[in-house]
Amino acid sequence: MIPCVGFLTFNNPQLGVRLLQSLDAEIDHLVIINNGPYSHECWKEGAKGKAKKVSVHTQDNSGVAAGWNMIIKDAPGAEHWIIINDDVVLGKGDLERLDKECKNPDPTVAIYMPEHVCLGMMGLMRETVKKVGLFDENYYPAYLEDCDFNRRTALSGLRHQQLKGFGAIHEGSASNNKDPLFAKLCGRACIDALRPYHIEKWGGDGGKETFPTPYDGKREVKFDLGMRSKILKIKEEVEL
Repeated sequence: MIPCVGFLTFNNPQLGVRLLQSLDAEIDHLVIINNGPYSHECWKEGAKGKAKKVSVHTQDNSGVAAGWNMIIKDAPGAEHWIIINDDVVLGKGDLERLDKECKNPDPTVAIYMPEHVCLGMMGLMRETVKKVGLFDENYYPAYLEDCDFNRRTALSGLRHQQLKGFGAIHEGSASNNKDPLFAKLCGRACIDALRPYHIEKWGGDGGKETFPTPYDGKREVKFDLGMRSKILKIKEEVEL
């Protein structure tokens, strides 16, 4: 039985329903993070019979990193977590195969993921979170949180393992692209806030980081409400 499967959903509930329909393995705990304006009842209905336990968290959009962290925190005893984007449709047997990889892990692997889906479907190991920590919630609402996590796993001597032969289909950014305003917001957020934050934290852009520790050891990483305020201000400007 798979210990925990979780996904985030935002502004296109049909995607989440479609993902639920493609779940074809026994799951102990299914966690749904509802970041959109839709009632959590629709998710409970769609998730019936999909897991021994189903948790649905309906909230204001807290961002991708915070949502992933909530999945981890909601199943703290899991040996690994399978986290999937809601715009992924799983192929037959994909869940069981990824779960099997996670249950027989290479100690040097932080995350297992299908090569053509990448972080759209990942098996995150418990030992990885112990060594590296949770995702940085200052990357709000989305993007570059994966670059940050990649940097931290690499510095911990861990790597990501891409797996071949999966049938999953990933419609990249399908949730965002339904809403042109949000898509534009995310693009501007990366330019106006997230990239400068990442460069300040790591001494270089994604894939070009130079610092061996965050901020080159000059200060601690703390949750910064100012980062979120900056993004929300951008949203107001885009709406205008």
